[in-house]
Amino acid sequence: MSKINDNGVERDMTDAEQAEYDAYVTEMALLQAAQAISDVETARRAAYVAESDPLFFKWQRGEATEQQWRDKVAEIQTRYPDPA
Repeated sequence: MSKINDNGVERDMTDAEQAEYDAYVTEMALLQAAQAISDVETARRAAYVAESDPLFFKWQRGEATEQQWRDKVAEIQTRYPDPA
């Protein structure tokens, strides 16, 4: 059990307090993970629009190769990896 300060007196948390604290910590971790995923998705989306989409359309017009486009997509995914 964790210790908490109760009006200047340190005491052990009750089981209910510990459960509430554990639930809070879990919720905060999930929110941080969701934010990290959102940040990566946003960064990737911007990079795709700025970097890989133009190559895709050049490939469609015969001005670039499919491999150049695929390499750019892979580069972006490496630059902005999925959070673990």
